[in-house]
Amino acid sequence: MKKKLIALLAAVAMVFAVLLLSLSENIYAMIWGAIEGGKAGIENKTGAINNMHPLMLLPDNLTTTSDSIYNEMTGKNVPTWQIQSMVAVDADTPIWLSFTGTLLSFILIIFGIKAVLQFIKFIRNINRSDIFCWTNVKLLRRLGLYLIITFAATLTSSYIHTWQLSQTLKISGYSYNWLNPFSHSSLLLGVLAFVIAEVFAIGLKMKEEQDLTI
Repeated sequence: MKKKLIALLAAVAMVFAVLLLSLSENIYAMIWGAIEGGKAGIENKTGAINNMHPLMLLPDNLTTTSDSIYNEMTGKNVPTWQIQSMVAVDADTPIWLSFTGTLLSFILIIFGIKAVLQFIKFIRNINRSDIFCWTNVKLLRRLGLYLIITFAATLTSSYIHTWQLSQTLKISGYSYNWLNPFSHSSLLLGVLAFVIAEVFAIGLKMKEEQDLTI
């Protein structure tokens, strides 16, 4: 029984590890943007960087497209459908919107790191055979909370960029993908962490009640 429990916990830990890696894309993008922004500032080329936005699109037609890219291996152009890219658009960004975007970036990085730290502490406790304890319940609840916060920050930031672009940019054959932020796994991870935390809590309460009746 104990071996099965450990195997189950190991499987859950692997799922968390794989899904947490999905957050690395957002964190990497934030760090990369900060580095590139610093380089542009040094070279006095901040115009394009400041006006750069992530572009999430859905093609209106998957049978034909006017877009193509050059394949160096064959020397021919191949058709493409723009789904996700970056675009530099000279959009008028209010100060409050720029401040909100910067704040959301910091929230994403800070709580993303905090979530990873909670997960590491949880795995450390499992390795020490300290599995069913209230400490792990607290760690999992914090992990769920931090992951949902990162999802909310990602969702808000994505909607801000998409709304800005929709006011200044219209692309023939495409529509804006407003549902793309929901593809991030942080929401699923957060809910999963809360569910596992409550399962642990119920098990601990039952054990405490049994100990009192003995």
